Amino acid sequence: MSLFHKNKKKQNANDKNRPIVDNSSLYNTNMEIGPPLPVTHWVDHDLLLCVHPLFSDYIHTNYDRQVAIPLNTVFEFDSKLIAGTAIIRAVGLPSTDKSYFKGRSRKMDCTFQCTFKRRICFDRLYTGQIFNHPFTKLPAQYLISAGVKVLKSLAPSLRADINSDTPHMISPLASAAQVFNVCKPGHETPLPTEATEDITLLHPKFKGMAFTDRKKHFHDLNNLKQHFFEPGLVYTLSCYTHMISPTSYSAHILGLKVGIDQYIPSPMQINAVVLPDDGDGDSTTSNSAHSNESDVHGTANNQIGDGIEAMQSEALPCESKEEADSDDMGGAGNLNECEFMFNFEVWHTNLVEELYKKDDKKSRKHSASSNFKSLFGY
Repeated sequence: MSLFHKNKKKQNANDKNRPIVDNSSLYNTNMEIGPPLPVTHWVDHDLLLCVHPLFSDYIHTNYDRQVAIPLNTVFEFDSKLIAGTAIIRAVGLPSTDKSYFKGRSRKMDCTFQCTFKRRICFDRLYTGQIFNHPFTKLPAQYLISAGVKVLKSLAPSLRADINSDTPHMISPLASAAQVFNVCKPGHETPLPTEATEDITLLHPKFKGMAFTDRKKHFHDLNNLKQHFFEPGLVYTLSCYTHMISPTSYSAHILGLKVGIDQYIPSPMQINAVVLPDDGDGDSTTSNSAHSNESDVHGTANNQIGDGIEAMQSEALPCESKEEADSDDMGGAGNLNECEFMFNFEVWHTNLVEELYKKDDKKSRKHSASSNFKSLFGY
């Protein structure tokens, strides 16, 4: 079953005025040089949404050639684990559906609708923030430790490592999602229409269960181990945040608005990662993200292949107090070596300026690298 083909006409209507441009010759996989696409070729004001370059060998969208995926637009995606459609909404853009955000404090939303290609246990699929570089200007260690303990007490299944070279904070997708819907093919509500909470197909005991109760239920690792994402069903999951605004690239905390580009030297991520099997789960998933795949940094892969076709509760933080206990912490090693269900980056011009800002003295030197960097708008 191809989930998105039957809804293709409806989806294309969303971007009929936004023709896909071929930017493949401009695609960059080396973050040391610049963002994946020059700023002048971004399709959204100050923002770039794209597939994470490290995983573009097996995660594809119908915007592969353009690189930039339009926000607030339904797009098609495919990976080794799933296939379907998604929409990543953000406030404050010309394309923003104001009716969706009206009366809501959320700043960003990731909703995906997909079918799985193989069976995988709930306890292995996590979502959240995973960064390629260590944080800068962190608060005192005792404050970090205290915060970790509080979050861990609320959500034992949380995994986090804030101090490592590849910081991360991830939660089980089944508990992190603010909306979780499972249905038989043909009974799904096509995106961008909002789905309703319903996981009755997992077990009759879930009939009529509120999303807050479902989140609490799947905070328990033993409960996660009892359920699987199965091929042959359609899964719709939505994660949103009221704390992180991609439009301003800032965090809204306790009434304060704090720019995050100076503290987190990596783009935001919207992802779901497959953790290594602990030996208890019945899953056929491979742990390696690049098994039998070519190296994305190789010369042949510096351009994107033909494309086809949210985040966690605190990869996309929760919107109400009831949801605040959906976050958790506990280190999981270098997650970039794992397979991803999907992994998208969100870049902002503030981050580009912070990472690649000009040094007046160095700018006088006309090196090959500086000439190449000028391609990326800084």
